[in-house]
Amino acid sequence: MLGACSLFNSSAKRAFPLLLLPPVDGPESAVYKQRLALKSKTNNSKLLVVLKIDKSEIKLRGLLPTGQSLYAMQYDGEKLSQQSLGDNKLPAQEVLSMLQFALWPEQALHKFYQPDKGWLLEIKPEYRTLSLDGMIKLRVDYLANHQLILENYAHQYTVEIETLEYKRL
Repeated sequence: MLGACSLFNSSAKRAFPLLLLPPVDGPESAVYKQRLALKSKTNNSKLLVVLKIDKSEIKLRGLLPTGQSLYAMQYDGEKLSQQSLGDNKLPAQEVLSMLQFALWPEQALHKFYQPDKGWLLEIKPEYRTLSLDGMIKLRVDYLANHQLILENYAHQYTVEIETLEYKRL
């Protein structure tokens, strides 16, 4: 996962400003335990993720396959905080925003990704796409067996997610 940090540069982030959505607009309170694979042309990384969502905050912790914590982030709707192991400079806001785009209810996405700001949403039961100024930037595919594929066209990488455990709170 540390090698994934080189995928991002500040000009690409400005060209694709994903929004960080407030937890109060999110899905029902739950904990997800997930296996995540990040794939780019130059990097393939795997880690385990524990994601806790409730109406007051979102917590995300990335773990190496050995169980060692790689990073942790927390978002309360106003402030995003991140703790990283070593020189990990993972773009916390982008990763969390991508997960939100996949998991947040359709009405919340329409509330924040508005057409008058250049956004276009396509939401179907089997996939979602997010376009900015006519260019598809993000696609989420919902596969069988609790699997998601998030394709970030703006930064040219894919995140494959398998939900290992889901628990409502």
